[in-house]
Amino acid sequence: MEYKTTAIWFSPTEGTRAYARAVAAAMPGCGEEVDLTRPAVRRAEHTFTAHDLVVIGVPVYYGRVPAVPGLLDGLRGEDTPAVLLAVYGNRAIDDALLELADLAAARGFRPLAAGSFVARHTYSELVGAGRPNEADLAAAAELGRRAADKLSGPWDAPALPGSRPYRDFATAPFYPLGDERCVSCGACAGVCPTGAIDPAAPGRPTRPAVSAAWPASGPAPPAAAGWTTPAWPPPAPGWRSTSSARSARRSCFCDLSSRAGLVSVGATCGRLRAATRGRPYEWNTETRP
Repeated sequence: MEYKTTAIWFSPTEGTRAYARAVAAAMPGCGEEVDLTRPAVRRAEHTFTAHDLVVIGVPVYYGRVPAVPGLLDGLRGEDTPAVLLAVYGNRAIDDALLELADLAAARGFRPLAAGSFVARHTYSELVGAGRPNEADLAAAAELGRRAADKLSGPWDAPALPGSRPYRDFATAPFYPLGDERCVSCGACAGVCPTGAIDPAAPGRPTRPAVSAAWPASGPAPPAAAGWTTPAWPPPAPGWRSTSSARSARRSCFCDLSSRAGLVSVGATCGRLRAATRGRPYEWNTETRP
């Protein structure tokens, strides 16, 4: 059977996109792409058959699939094999891959393989700095090749980490805010992946964003100078934002040990080993076909 592979991602800061493309490029008939980062694309319908292959990648927010309205609602499969990717930047994937597998199965996709990968953390350039790197993308390509090899005979879905019910999803306590340099051009509203910015009043959003990935650290139009993402509501006295470079250096201890199969490498907030001080943090990348 000849397959056609489509790479699908939600990727406000482009790390997940890089992994999805690397996996898909190693699979047969790669060429199509669906960028769910854009609300208009999420609202469209994307249909796939049993002759298609899809790679579906999402970032991990609070150990879960991003709580973006309608994130996967436009996807329709017909027992379509799917490679699932969870991309995280700090602590662990928790229930994200399991939840993604459930969401995909409910829409007609059959999990073929899965992987957890590391990208630079949304709120700190020190955490996961330089990721994905060449070795990461090579591992992603290897996952794509191994997944494609499974199609030569009968295959089962991979066993995934996580538990049901999923962990509670915490609302991101951030909202975009323009200062005196904001000219209300609306460019930010056009690229906001969660639609949290009203184009009629872009400088003063009235609700917190599901993801503060833009413009905190992701790509932003030149007119976005002067935008910040303060906490919503303002943090209580005595609390320190973990998005600052100083606190990021002091809040994450990374356990580099690994177990057989697919695991995400854990990090414990509030601890720091002296050996990691001043150096970029590193995690393992692991996959399971």
